[in-house]
Amino acid sequence: MLASFALPLACGAGAPPGAPAARLEDRPNLIVVVLDDADVDLTESMPRFRSLLMDQGTRFSSNLANTPLCGPARALLLAGQYAHNTKVYYNNGPEGGYTPWRAGGYDDRNIGPWLQAAGYRTGLFGKYMNDFPQGQNETFVPKGWDDFRVILSDREARNNHFTLSENGLLKLYEAETGGYQTDVLSRGLQDFVRSKKPGQPFFAYLALSAPHVPPEPAARHRQTFPEDKAPRKPSFNEKDLSDKPRALQEQAEPLTPWWDREIDTTYREMRQSLLSVEEAMDELLKTLEQTGDLSNTYIFFTSDNGWFRGEHRIPTEKYAPYEESIRVPLFVRGPGV
Repeated sequence: MLASFALPLACGAGAPPGAPAARLEDRPNLIVVVLDDADVDLTESMPRFRSLLMDQGTRFSSNLANTPLCGPARALLLAGQYAHNTKVYYNNGPEGGYTPWRAGGYDDRNIGPWLQAAGYRTGLFGKYMNDFPQGQNETFVPKGWDDFRVILSDREARNNHFTLSENGLLKLYEAETGGYQTDVLSRGLQDFVRSKKPGQPFFAYLALSAPHVPPEPAARHRQTFPEDKAPRKPSFNEKDLSDKPRALQEQAEPLTPWWDREIDTTYREMRQSLLSVEEAMDELLKTLEQTGDLSNTYIFFTSDNGWFRGEHRIPTEKYAPYEESIRVPLFVRGPGV
């Protein structure tokens, strides 16, 4: 619940009893980076994530996604409330994604509006909620965001082809013409950081599609990791499911060699797609250093849910009560961390 974690930092919590709250210009900047379908094993296999984030901060080893699916997980991150409160249980439909989020009034009740009210300049880049802006005009911009560059989830929304609402102006991007999603959103975040106002802290929420399955790596990375194979845990293609729920016992057939190849290919392509995220993090840190903000900025780096790669005979999925699905990365880098 990053909303619950970040708000005390923003509002000067932790000061001695009776001490005045921190002045607005002394409050830290906050950046939240959210990946899609990125599990702990995957992110920790990327060396630049380690050098840029983990080795410079803190790694939380038991960070769990309470409801490991895009829609409810993102509602939790933004609102700081579990799915049984937000009523966002799925990605789509009357109980999924933007429809229940909007019905519950959460456009006005999330970390963006809260931090804006606390004096922060706020920006959202990437995925807001699944199905956004279902039921609204496509040019709709929720209150609470000074810079709102959001992928329209009611249209085709892939790394290589997507429509971005840039503060209400719609623009189609395609990778073939320089519009690879991670690169576009990274540039938007850097522009936001560079255009900060003197004396005003900022909050940025960067929600990337990488390494969502099916993965779409940038063209420049498609030949990397040619020999990569997914890790085979003890639970991979589990022989005995007698201790598992009946539904899983009845549905989960032993994995075939075809699945072995498919799992390895997906793992390799997910790692390839994270290379552009590593580049984005590198550029972000350079920008923060250039603007003089690095020493006063907290970066939270996480994912909405994990991913299965054959564990318990589940070849490719999320949204199940097992470690591979619920345990997600959380790295924090910033002053005093």
